[in-house]
Amino acid sequence: MRAAAASALLAALGLLCACSGQKKEAAGEPVQTMHDLSLSRSDQGRPDWDLFSTTAHLFETQQKAFLDLPKMSFYQEGKVATNVTAENGLVHTDTQDVTFSTNVVVHSLDDGSTLYTSVLNYSSSRKKFFTDAPVVVVRRDGTVHGVGMEANGDMSEIRIFHQRAETERAAPL
Repeated sequence: MRAAAASALLAALGLLCACSGQKKEAAGEPVQTMHDLSLSRSDQGRPDWDLFSTTAHLFETQQKAFLDLPKMSFYQEGKVATNVTAENGLVHTDTQDVTFSTNVVVHSLDDGSTLYTSVLNYSSSRKKFFTDAPVVVVRRDGTVHGVGMEANGDMSEIRIFHQRAETERAAPL
């Protein structure tokens, strides 16, 4: 589904429940609750990302959907390159930006590295991850700890701020 189509789908979901939902939302309840939510975005016919959530709670006037157990896959050259999981999430229905929270794990299939953090944002327009929270990146050759990070969607380029590295040491002979 093209980016515009994904936005249109999210907008249509909001319109379906706008009338009766405004009273619910004013009372702090979601306009609509969806189970097994699945969204996809493509760029010029190539898959960009897929988002799945066991449950999504839509708040239309806030243009947000709160996600339970979100999973997101990012594509590079038509293949899944990165997977993200978390306990909670939030998708902005107007921008398709996503925030993951609580036990966030990002796994790069290309180099096998794994990033752990408590909060991670994804900007659909910039196609970048970023956070100001503490992060730990585990790679084959060591572990990097830091506070704050920015990376592209396939995690091939990553900048970790305020970092401290630990390398694997060979056992003495």
